[in-house]
This record gives sequence, C-alpha cells and structure tokens, in this order.
Amino acid sequence: MSHSIANAPGERSFAHGKNWYKIFWVFFIGCLIGYGCEMVFAYLKNGYWVERTGLIYGPFNQIYGLGAVIFMLSLYHIRRANAGIIFLASAFSGAAFEWVCSWVQEQVFHSVSWEYSDTPANLGGRTNLFFSICWGLMGMIFIRNIYPTLSRVIERIPNRIGKPLTWCLAVFMAFDLLISGLAVARWAERTYGYDVPPTNAVNAFLDKNYPDEFMSATYTSMEFRRPDDPPAEREEQKEQEKQEGQDKAA
Repeated sequence: MSHSIANAPGERSFAHGKNWYKIFWVFFIGCLIGYGCEMVFAYLKNGYWVERTGLIYGPFNQIYGLGAVIFMLSLYHIRRANAGIIFLASAFSGAAFEWVCSWVQEQVFHSVSWEYSDTPANLGGRTNLFFSICWGLMGMIFIRNIYPTLSRVIERIPNRIGKPLTWCLAVFMAFDLLISGLAVARWAERTYGYDVPPTNAVNAFLDKNYPDEFMSATYTSMEFRRPDDPPAEREEQKEQEKQEGQDKAA
C-alpha cells in the first residue's frame, strides 16, 4: 500500500498565513537571494569577484533575510495600496533597518560592513538617499510580485516534509548565526587586543578554527574601527584593503 506525502484534501499547510514557519522560510530564502545579489553588486562595482557572505557556513546574507521578513510583516497589510505609499513605506523601513544594523554592528563588533560617508544625503554614513530609493523599489517589487508567488510555493511543501525540514534548517541557521557572531567578536578582540591570548576554551577553539586569515577572506567588506580611530587611519585601511582585493583578483 502506498503512502502519499502530499497533504490530505482540505488539510491546512504547515506554513499557512504568516506563521513562524512562513517567516522562517522567507528569512532563509532571503538570505540565499541576498548573498547572490551582493556577489553580483560587488562584481559590478569592483570588476572582480569577492566574497560577500554574512555567515561562516553557507551562501547566506542574514541582512537580506531579515529585510525580507520586515517587508513581509510591515507591507503585507498595505500590499494593495497606492504604489507611492508602498514605495515610501519600503524606503523608510528599509533605510531605518539598514541604519540600525550598521549601528548595532559597530557597537557590538566595533566594525562596519558598509560606509556611505562620502556619498550625498547620507545619514551618519550608515544609509543614504540612493539606497533608500533602492529599498523602496525592492520593497514594492517584493510585496507585490515576489512574495505572493513565494508564499504559494512554500505552502505547497507537504506538511510531513515541511515541518521537520524547517526545524532542521532552523537549528543549522541558529548555529551558523551563533558561531559566526562569536568568531567575529573574537576577531575583534584579536584586532584591538594585539593577539591577546585566549582566556577560556571557547576563545581557544575560535582562535584555532577561525584565525584572522580565514575571517579576512570570509568577511571581505568588514572594517574594524573604534570611535577614537583617527579618520586618516580609516582611509588608509580602506585603501589597503582595496589594493589587497585587486592583488588577489590579478
């Protein structure tokens, strides 16, 4: 006797509506798409391929994943509104999210992964008018064109597969986020502590498995800095990192 894995007629999808399962899958897929977008953007900007991952394991960029979830939750109720309203809501929420992410990264890890101080109409170098417009366009396209199809595809995953698969991926992503955060934090300690020796087993593990060379190759756009860093040193570091990237591509 055969056993179908498809949902029974009338059975509600495990990811129906905007529940936790749906939110996770939007986040997960957003992480994948975001990584691809960042790789293409970096190539168009620099003329050579450079790594743009946000996590140590896998082709993920968690900023885009979180951005997709924010768009889903904040724009869904106005998805049928005037395009201008959706654009403005997307631009505001996206720019605010980008600013907060940059601020949190600098406060927690003493680093930044993007810097717009030399661009017009920027807000503390953390976001600017151009990328606010980009957020506005992305949000409008996402909630009107991408999310409806994405939601239907997710809900078509059979419940017997979808639930356990979601939890397996969620555990993996939680581990990836945790180990990546710990590794970056320890990298920052080594950078500003001048190779400070590990004080516990966790730091020793991080030093052994995620040394500076590995972290630099993984997070190619990350720039460490503190409030007391002289601006001249920051500019010199930017030029040095740019030259290193060009040398690797040659």
